[in-house]
Amino acid sequence: MPEAIDLEAGLRAFLCDELGLPEDEISFAGELFSTGRIDSADLVRLATWVERTLGLEVPDGDID
Repeated sequence: MPEAIDLEAGLRAFLCDELGLPEDEISFAGELFSTGRIDSADLVRLATWVERTLGLEVPDGDID
């Protein structure tokens, strides 16, 4: 079983470190994709992070 992680901290770190988003622009109450903060390639990278970190499968059809 994978180690427990602080999901919000992990997501925040991924968005800042891997996708280059400024920390003050990250809000989990808002949209990242529709506002242009991340693009389609970033969305795929985020889905891959979710799969690897949480052990969940994100079906290709859900990435839009």
